[in-house]
Amino acid sequence: MTKSDLIDLIASRLMCTKPVAAELVEEMFARMQEALLDGEPLRLSGIATLRVQAVRGRQNLFRQDSPRSPRGPRFRLVARPATPFKARLAAMNSASNNSTSANAATTAELTASASEDHHEPTSA
Repeated sequence: MTKSDLIDLIASRLMCTKPVAAELVEEMFARMQEALLDGEPLRLSGIATLRVQAVRGRQNLFRQDSPRSPRGPRFRLVARPATPFKARLAAMNSASNNSTSANAATTAELTASASEDHHEPTSA
């Protein structure tokens, strides 16, 4: 889903114009971004909790022309899925694994039947 899709969805559900929906979405994302940059966790109920995490700096090992100087801290966005979302992901994974194993079984069956159909000529 893109921001444009979200704007279209809000405009149709709230029966408002797209510019009004776009302003609402932009304001919502701006507030979310501010909260994350201020170090606050962003809790999206039923989906995930997002937070910015500092990652320890490391030495520059790949540049041959400069001394090994440490890099400053880096930051990354960490998402922790909520329990209902985890359950849905687990169901999707098990369904995917079942279809994968079914496909593997079908492939094995086809391979076995193909090898039965193609008999090697025996030398006398």
